[in-house]
Amino acid sequence: MKVVVLTNGHSMSNALFENLARKNVQVDALVYQSPFPPYPSRGGLLEKIRWCAAYPLRLARIPRRHREIQERYRRFDTPTVVTGMLNSSRMAEDLVELHPDYLILAGLGILSPEILSIPVKGTINCHPGLLPWLRNVGVVGHALLRGYPVGVTAHYVNAGIDKGAIIERRLLPVKNTVTLAELKQDVYQLAASMLADLVTAIRRGETPRSFEQRDHFPPCKWLTPEERARADQMATSGFTARCADEWREFVADESKLRLRDEFDGFPVAYEAVNLDG
Repeated sequence: MKVVVLTNGHSMSNALFENLARKNVQVDALVYQSPFPPYPSRGGLLEKIRWCAAYPLRLARIPRRHREIQERYRRFDTPTVVTGMLNSSRMAEDLVELHPDYLILAGLGILSPEILSIPVKGTINCHPGLLPWLRNVGVVGHALLRGYPVGVTAHYVNAGIDKGAIIERRLLPVKNTVTLAELKQDVYQLAASMLADLVTAIRRGETPRSFEQRDHFPPCKWLTPEERARADQMATSGFTARCADEWREFVADESKLRLRDEFDGFPVAYEAVNLDG
């Protein structure tokens, strides 16, 4: 099976290749989204003027940035293609030329239907939260606020946001009290490890099994400053470890965890944690 990794330079891509190197497993190619920032579609006039003023300097830096990217992944002995911007025609052309069976995402935005149609078998992502309960963004903090454990989910990518068929879930092992920022870093390390295991299985000729997820849980939004402070308090209180203990048996037994997909409410009935004594 031909495996291609697509990334925008997220730290998870480095962690993924480190994990693959330890397993002595290689992919067929790495496709790196162009480091050139797109024209701001949002924001005011001043932001657009600044972008235009910086354009010549950014353009001059592109060759050097491309060389830096090539050099960064050279030690993994993986062919690297620096492609165009997300969902651009150049990105589509580069991926079509590579003709992957599986496209593995290592930090990227929402892909267009055209890009998703290119891999023969499908596109796989690792989401930094437990699906279907925690979709979209800010999911590590929302896991704490909603009474879920912190974990990751490998899933096939479809046109919806984090709605594709689930391949596997893993809980983040939390031994001590940690900050919200530390949890986020650990989650991406866990996601990279899971992706490396999936790539290894695919290279052995295995097809990742999956099951469809239900779509009745509301998407998360970026945390407000108040929510972020509350989530950080909960993380340092040891709540994350207690919540993980509650869920461990369900994650270990996939059949039990699937049953939880049928619940309409939050799966863990935690009372609000009193952090003020």
